Amino acid sequence: MGISDNNSLQIVWGNEEKSVCGLTLYPITMAHYSEWLTHKRALIVRQSTLPAVYAFMPYLSALHALDFERHTGFVFDVIKILALSTRLPFEAFDLRVFSEEKGKLAYINVANGEKQVQITPECFPQFREAIAALNGEKLPDEGDNPELIAAEQDILSARRGVQVDFNANTLVASVAHQCNVSKRQIKDWTIFEFEERRACIERDKNHLICAIAEKMPMFKWAKGNPYPSWCFDATKTGSVALESFNDFSQRTGIGGSQFPVQT
Repeated sequence: MGISDNNSLQIVWGNEEKSVCGLTLYPITMAHYSEWLTHKRALIVRQSTLPAVYAFMPYLSALHALDFERHTGFVFDVIKILALSTRLPFEAFDLRVFSEEKGKLAYINVANGEKQVQITPECFPQFREAIAALNGEKLPDEGDNPELIAAEQDILSARRGVQVDFNANTLVASVAHQCNVSKRQIKDWTIFEFEERRACIERDKNHLICAIAEKMPMFKWAKGNPYPSWCFDATKTGSVALESFNDFSQRTGIGGSQFPVQT
């Protein structure tokens, strides 16, 4: 086992606060989990997949323009997430647009006591990153190939076979059962802690299944055990939607010496 960088030595306790542009952001608790699941989509839009007219705007401007032109509800989602994260009432947030261009957002005005704070499209990425980090949400990497991501999701979905019916109540009850606590106790957890425990449970069970499978005669992983540890994730190498030329040749019998390289 190796240590790749200093980030692997940092411990995140999941109850930290962050100050961004004059506002304090708090971890959202499980009491608001359903709202988080409903509205967090405003944080995880992969902007590179949007039509070109929106893809090169500041992120918040793109969501506002989409909402103005297509009634997507993204602005409501953004304000709801900001309200949950700052623990301010929804009414404290007020959209301000340019008078000559109603579809162009100037800023979101926030009434924080006697202080007025402006969240501009330029500073919103700081809020987006901080809120995601506080709640254990991974933001999409705009450098990734969207078509490759979609192909990976299709392949992983096909491998799972029978699809499950997501239900937040069942999920919370299942994590409570695995942690030997009541659902009422989970209500006071932060979403960060809940998602972290959920990931630990999944990793531990998958590791056990894979460890049993490895002991079966004639069983071998094509590309190594996907869950080699109960406490660490496997290092991701490459994409499941891509296949090496050697693997392709072995699987199909095409290639290899049929196409010698000229030197």
